[in-house]
Amino acid sequence: MNWCFEKCKNIRIDTHRDNIPMQNLLKKNGYEECGIIYLENGDERIAFQKEQRDLVN
Repeated sequence: MNWCFEKCKNIRIDTHRDNIPMQNLLKKNGYEECGIIYLENGDERIAFQKEQRDLVN
């Protein structure tokens, strides 16, 4: 994840409603549930997002 945040400070990950282990992993790592998205075929996914903020001294 550190490499990802070096490239982009705002990451969204979508996962299936039944993928509880993935949802727990995302929450444990500071991702917040931000809504439901729908695929072209109508299937839904739960969206999680985390924004890496630069620390200011």
